[in-house]
This record gives sequence, C-alpha cells and structure tokens, in this order.
Amino acid sequence: MGGVSTRKLVYDVRRKANLLITGQSNDVPNVDIIAYLNQFQELWFNNAVKEAERNQEASNELRTFLVPAYKLTLQKIDGKTSYAKYPENLHTRLNQIAVASEPECCEDLQKEIIIQVLQSDDIHPARKNTFQRSSFPFERLIATVGEDGLIIYHDGYLNVDEVKIDYYRRPGALHAPSLEICDGPYYYLYNGDIITADTDFEANNVYSDNFISDGAVLLIKADKGDVQGYQTQVTKFLQTRGLYSVKD
Repeated sequence: MGGVSTRKLVYDVRRKANLLITGQSNDVPNVDIIAYLNQFQELWFNNAVKEAERNQEASNELRTFLVPAYKLTLQKIDGKTSYAKYPENLHTRLNQIAVASEPECCEDLQKEIIIQVLQSDDIHPARKNTFQRSSFPFERLIATVGEDGLIIYHDGYLNVDEVKIDYYRRPGALHAPSLEICDGPYYYLYNGDIITADTDFEANNVYSDNFISDGAVLLIKADKGDVQGYQTQVTKFLQTRGLYSVKD
C-alpha cells in the first residue's frame, strides 16, 4: 500500500477545523497547515517509537519506517578502535550486531556478535576487566555512542569486519506545493527553502492518517486561542487514541 497524499490531509484539516468557510479571520495558509501537519507528524512518530516495544499496534504502524540489517560505514580510528557511522535518516537504533573474525590465527572464521553499548563512564573500566572486555572466543564486543555513530572498542582482540543495525528512519516531511494554484506549483518555507514536489504521509494506516490531521487541528486550535475547540480535541484524543501522549 502507498501513503496518504498531503493534499488530502490539508483538506481534512480544513474540514475538521471548520476552515472551509472562506474569510480573512478564518483563513490559514496551506503552507501553515502543512507546517502543523509536519509538527504533529514528529510528535506522533516520537511517541509511536516509545510505545512500539510494548504495544503491537504502535509497532505495526511503524513497519513502513523499519530498516532491517543496515550495514554501517566502518572507519578505523586506531589499532584498538573503530567507528561505525549511522545513516543520515536514523531516528532510533533498535539493535546492533557485528560480523567479527579472529585476528591472530583464523581470519577466515567469522562470528556474528551482539554489540553491547555502554555508557561512556563505563566503557574504560570495562576495557580493563577480563570478564567485560571485547573477546572473540567469548563473543563479546563493547561500544559507546559517538556523535553520529558507534565507537567500537575491539582492543585488538578481534577484527570488526561489518556492523549492522536495525533502525527506524525518520519520516519524510509532508509537502503539497500543487495546492498553490496561482503562484505554484511551489512555495517557500520560512527558512528560504523552495518546495516544488508533493510528498505523502508514508504510514499506510488509516487510523494514523486521521490521527495526524486531528493532531494538526489541535495545534491550530491552540494557536488560535480557541479554548473550547482545544478542549474538544483533547477529549477526542483521550477517547480515540489513549496510547500516545502529545505532551511528550
């Protein structure tokens, strides 16, 4: 299944927020509605990721964004340390595994070893501990999180040949420049970027589709100071989507 067009989401927001009635006081530009949609998409995604480990419904919604067994780019730092760089679209790393070989006698023998990611304060004591440090026979490999990847401390006890992760990628931004009939099809974002192509909401779940447009309406009501409308939307969220909290 494909995604849901941002054009449809913009229409849904206008309908739900009673913005289909034209008038200066009631008008919200399309680019602003799309900004609200993108803002709430981020809120929805962050909360869905938090819930995915314990809730099957949230996990199912995120299947579109799951990237399995992605091979990271490896860089040798020195004889004891390597760096495995994350992909640019990474949102959340789910797990990590290395393909390793024995450095002294059997380089053609490889094992898959789960990488244990430690806090930076714990990594150096672990490197000095015989029972915690990296080991090929005991299938141990320790690492810590760097700026945009994993710092792997093999310390010469094994060769790190590959590093693979399963991860959730970030959803793409929502856009619909085709709605700008008079001056389009393009528009400028507030940072100066020009948008010339429509993009879709990628989750192919109708429930998520409605949740995103409802959430954008909630944000619009809040910005407009419509207390009654805001409370109505909050109640609607509590009744229909108790799994996720837009406050997180």
